[in-house]
Amino acid sequence: MKIAIFTDTYLPAVDGVVNSIRNTKRGLEERGHRVLVFAPGGKKATPPPDTLYTRGRELRSMPGYHVPFIPTRRELTALAEYGPDVVHAHGFAFMGLKGMWASRELFRPMILTFHTMIIDALPYYLPFTRRSRVLTALLSRYLRAFLHHSGAVVTPSQAVLDELRVLAPRMQRTAVIPNGVDLDRFRTDLDGTAVREKHGLEEAEILLHVGRVAPEKDIAFLLRAFPGLLRQRPGTKLLFVGTGPELERCQRFVHRHGLTDDILFTGFVPDEELPSYYAAADVMTIASKFETQGMVVLEAMACGKPVVAVDYRAFPEYIEDGHNGFLFPPGDVPGFHLSVLSALDCEDGVRERARETAQRFSWDHCTEKLVALYEEMAAQA
Repeated sequence: MKIAIFTDTYLPAVDGVVNSIRNTKRGLEERGHRVLVFAPGGKKATPPPDTLYTRGRELRSMPGYHVPFIPTRRELTALAEYGPDVVHAHGFAFMGLKGMWASRELFRPMILTFHTMIIDALPYYLPFTRRSRVLTALLSRYLRAFLHHSGAVVTPSQAVLDELRVLAPRMQRTAVIPNGVDLDRFRTDLDGTAVREKHGLEEAEILLHVGRVAPEKDIAFLLRAFPGLLRQRPGTKLLFVGTGPELERCQRFVHRHGLTDDILFTGFVPDEELPSYYAAADVMTIASKFETQGMVVLEAMACGKPVVAVDYRAFPEYIEDGHNGFLFPPGDVPGFHLSVLSALDCEDGVRERARETAQRFSWDHCTEKLVALYEEMAAQA
C-alpha cells in the first residue's frame, strides 16, 4: 500500500508525535508498504528521505517547528503522482486540514490519529480565564467538525476515545491503536552504569522522569512532592530527562530550595541514549494528566522498571496498582510518596509483569492493527 502522512511536527523537531510517526513509518516500510510524509519546513531545509517539506514559517519561540502556508498546486501534483491508497493525518491543525483537502481532491479515505488533548493545555498558556473559555468553546466546535468529517479516527487509548465520543458522537469509524513500543531497543538487559557515572549517581536510588519540561506535564507537582520523599528516603535522586519551556524556571526553583544535589536536569538527550537512562533508573514516574497514552511509561515498563503514574486517563488501562506498577491519585502528595516507596522496595515480580505488559504493546502488534485499518478503509473507497 501507499500511505500519505500529514503532520504539523516532524524532523528535525523531536517530540512524542514525531517519534510515533517515525516508528509507524519504519514499521510500515519493513512490511513492504511505502510511506510519504508531508510536513512543514523551511525554504532551505533538507527533508529526510521520503519526506516532502511544504513551505512554512518557523516559530521563533519553538525552533524547528513551522506553521505551513496554504495548500499549493505543487503539493497536489506530488500527491497525485504518488497515488496514495490512504491519507493519514497525525493531528488536526494546519497539516491536518491539508490532509483532509488532499483526501477529497484525490477521493482517498482520510484517517486521523488523535495524539494530543490540546484543550487541556489551554489553561496553562492562556492565563486569562475568559479568553481561555472562549478559545476552548471555539476549539471544541472545530474539533467536533474535524472528527465528524474524518473517515476514521484513531486514538492511542480507550479513555481518549471515550472523551472524543462525548465531544463528537457522530464519528464515522473509530479504532483504538496504541503507539507501539520497540522491544528490541527497550529491554531488561541494558546497562545504565555509564549514565550513573556521568551524573555522579553511582550509589543513589534514582527516580526518573522523561519528557518535555512543560507546564502541562505537572512537573511542579513532582518538584513540590520530592522534598517530603527525600526526608523519608535520604539519598534518593530525581532525574529529569528532557528539555522544554519550563526548564530554566524549574532549575531556579531547585536552586532556591537548596535541592541542586538531589534534583538533576539532563537537558536534551539523544534518542539513541534514552534506553540507557531507563536502565540507570530504579523507578520511573509521571504526574502528567495530559497524556493520551504516555509512551515513556511503556518504554520504562519494557525495561522492567516499576512505574509510579498518576491515576488518570490512559495509565489505568495498562497499570494495575501493586501488580505491574503503582498509581497515585492526582495531586495527592502522601499517595505519591507511598507509591514511590512501594516501587523502590517492590518484588521482582512487579518488574517482570511490567515487561510482560509492555509486550502487549509491541511495535509489531500495533503496526499490524494499523495496516488492517488501512486495508479496510481503502477497500471501502
